[in-house]
Amino acid sequence: LYVGDLNGNFYAFNTSSKTLKWTFSNPKPIESSAVVDKNNVYVNADNGHVYSLDIKDGDKKWDKEIGGKLKSSPVVSSGTIYFGSTNGGVYALKTSDGSSKWNFTTGDAVLASPAVKGDRLAIGSVDNTFYVINTSNGNLIWKEEMANKVVSSASIDEYNNNIYVGDDSGNMTCFDLRDGKTKWSYQTGGSVQST
Repeated sequence: LYVGDLNGNFYAFNTSSKTLKWTFSNPKPIESSAVVDKNNVYVNADNGHVYSLDIKDGDKKWDKEIGGKLKSSPVVSSGTIYFGSTNGGVYALKTSDGSSKWNFTTGDAVLASPAVKGDRLAIGSVDNTFYVINTSNGNLIWKEEMANKVVSSASIDEYNNNIYVGDDSGNMTCFDLRDGKTKWSYQTGGSVQST
């Protein structure tokens, strides 16, 4: 079990023995969820840094400074880690060493976490726009204007190419992942903060 706190501490617990395995500390809060891939744990922090930690002992393997605050939880797919920043960027780094593959700029902070399927990464921004980006090169595939800012993470249905996303106006929308066509939309009773 991996947990970050607002003091900048990141904890690894052994749930079987109910003991703390190790702790990693950085200067700013950790508000996003970490992601585990093979022997590594990837952690985003509010000091604008991404950390790759050894799953066994918490030793730092690499540290990449991005800028802004990293409240977006990372996603790992095919040797790449994806996430957004409050500086408006969406980033793709190599999991091996933290080097940059590409970055994409939106019009405002990115608080949502990305959803990835194949060559498509889907993510919303506080600029009231929902983006689908090519995972290979960071090029825009399509985007759709939403009624309000998008802070919730999208959810992909892998079997029918549907992608679901909500916005702060309370609108829940289903898009076709391939081309961005709206399949349906529903107005909820309040701001959609999770999907």
